Amino acid sequence: MTHVSYRTVNKDWKKLTQNHPLLEGVRLHDLRHTFATERVGLIIIQELKALIGHKSITTTLPYQKVT
Repeated sequence: MTHVSYRTVNKDWKKLTQNHPLLEGVRLHDLRHTFATERVGLIIIQELKALIGHKSITTTLPYQKVT
């Protein structure tokens, strides 16, 4: 897996969605949060941390309380 910076993906997301009314107001962060929330309990927390790009496990741990 190759790492892509959040900043780069966010810029691309804004370009892709700027002319799509149904996606107006949908932030990349919202998609990232939804992705993480749906995977809690399905994969180990360290794997989730890596997938969503957190540097610290303490940033990822609050997702465990969502279930």
